[in-house]
Order: sequence, then C-alpha cells, then structure tokens
Amino acid sequence: MTARPWACAAALGLLATGACRDHRDIRVGCFFGGRSYVLFRAYLHGYFEREDAPAVFYSRYLGETDFVPVPRSQPKMQLMRSGPGPRRNFGKVTGDALVRALEAGDFDAVTVGESSFIAAVSRGAPLVAVAALARSARGRPSEAIVLRKGVVIRSPADFRGKRLAGRRSGPGGEAIFLRRFVESIGLDPRRDVTLIEDVDEDSLRRDFRDGSIDGALCRVEMTAQLVRDGFGVVYRPMDWVDPALSQGLIVFRRDFAARHPDRVARFVRAYARSVHDEALVPQSTRAAETSKGLRTVLRFDGLDLPQADDPPLVRLDLLKQMQTLLVQDGVVAKAVDLTPFVNSGFLENTDAAAR
Repeated sequence: MTARPWACAAALGLLATGACRDHRDIRVGCFFGGRSYVLFRAYLHGYFEREDAPAVFYSRYLGETDFVPVPRSQPKMQLMRSGPGPRRNFGKVTGDALVRALEAGDFDAVTVGESSFIAAVSRGAPLVAVAALARSARGRPSEAIVLRKGVVIRSPADFRGKRLAGRRSGPGGEAIFLRRFVESIGLDPRRDVTLIEDVDEDSLRRDFRDGSIDGALCRVEMTAQLVRDGFGVVYRPMDWVDPALSQGLIVFRRDFAARHPDRVARFVRAYARSVHDEALVPQSTRAAETSKGLRTVLRFDGLDLPQADDPPLVRLDLLKQMQTLLVQDGVVAKAVDLTPFVNSGFLENTDAAAR
C-alpha cells in the first residue's frame, strides 16, 4: 500500500494546476461513490484553495495497491472510473485500507464509511471524525432490495431458499442490513436464505444477468441500471432500518488535527461552504445535471442519491446505533465510547454552520 503524496501532478498528467504542490497540501485518501462525491465536487470547484486549505486527493484502482492523485476533471475521473480496458474502477478502495494508510502516515485525512470508522476506533485507531459526507434519510433512502427479474415473491415465505447478495462496503458490509431485512419479514438469515457478502459492483451486475443470485441490496444508481436493462425489479426501498445509518465521514489523524487545528478548520470550512452553496441551487437546476460525480439528484422508484446535511455535522446518535448492529453481528467485540473520536467543533465554528 504505497502513496505518492509528493509526486509532481503535472508529470502524472492528472491535476489541472500543472504544478507540484508543497508540504502545505493536506493529503486526503478517498473512496468514491454516492456518499463521497460531495467532497469531490468541493475539490473540483476549488473551494479548498479559496479557503487557504490546499489539498491533494488520492485514491486507487480496484485490486491495486498504489494510491495516485485524483484528477481535478470530471471527464478524466469518469474515464478512470469506468473507461475501457482492465484498469478501471478507480476509487474502489475499502475504508479499512484507507484507515491503515492514514495510520501509516501516508495521508492526513481520509474518507470512510460508518462501519470502517467504528471498527477502527474500537481498536483504538488515533483518528477523529470532523464532518459528515452524504447519507440517506428516512423518506428518501438510497438503497433497496432488488429482485432478479422473473423471481416471484408473493409472501415473505417465498424468500426461503433464495440467494441474496450484499455489496462490498466496509467491515460487515451491507450484509448487516440484509440480515435485518430478512429478520424484518420473520425469517432467519442463517437458515432460511443464503447471504453472499462483499460482492463488487461488476460481479453483482453479472450475477443478475446470469441468474446466480435471486436479489441484492443495491444503491440507487445500480438499481436504476438493473431495472432499465431489464434484469431487476425493485421489491422494497430500505425502510426496515433507518437508512441514515449508512453515512460517510471525513476523518483526520488525531495528531495532525492537534498540531494543525487552523488547517483542519479551513479545510472543514471549505467543505461546509461547498455543501451550503449546493443546497442553494434550485432543484430543477440540480436535476438537469446527469454526469456521474456532479449529479446530486437521481429520483428512481422511491430512491434518491445520498445528500449532505447543511451543515454536515457528524451524527453521533447514528454512529451509536450502527455500533450496536456491528456488535450484535460480531464485527466488533464490544461497544466503545465514540464521543472522543468525534470533533464537531471545527464545523460548528464555520460561517456556513451558523447559517
């Protein structure tokens, strides 16, 4: 797992600035998906430079170990995410890998999902969450149970013997939510169904096409694609647990935040202002943007993309609820006090948070 934080961006041909950054850059390791694109847009539109918090973002390709700079270009980003050839799926990196790189000193901050964060602090990782990324909410979930077209479910009992898949998504994966779904319909997830965990998105699409699974817990973009391509049908948007439990976080090394509170504050202020400015854009204008990464609205069959709160405060109550589920499923050994690992002070003192 190697980062190249001081490589010249111009030589790599990835950053629009065309210049090598100095040591004042905040090095941010990222995954990319529905919850984290809100931070990418702040990066793309220059918010961090305007707040004197220059940053360089890094991620890596699925299956690779080296982190490389994230392009400040949506078309380049899209090409790296899903372009032709074997080197694709840029940004598909686990929260655990990002936390390990943070601990190794490769980054000053990382983006992680709630499960990766909880698993890390449960073992005493020296980090602190300073702001939330996007998340789902009651009434506008971002995930649903999608059945393979042709699978007939007339009653909950019809799920017996079915094979249900969960996407790769941090410690415990989305199988945690799948298990709660199966329990909510009165079945035993250990005996009545087969749960397949940690399936990457490409494999999930293939499994729907070839019939090797009967259904899956899918995010809105994949749900829309499967339905439009004729491979899936929406059975039930997530409502059996609070969909807001699925959230992303911006996490700093604790020692970096202690040594450079002013830099962290400027970084958080830049991000919060980007979120606030997005919230001011009329809904009709937002709905007209369809480019992946820039799109903020995707209404489909009761689902929508995750949204960032304004201000994007970390919800400690949601983290505690998720920790309870992780303990119940044996992903973490016991509950710990999460309060020392969350610092909303950087955000609460910003101008955007006061609005």
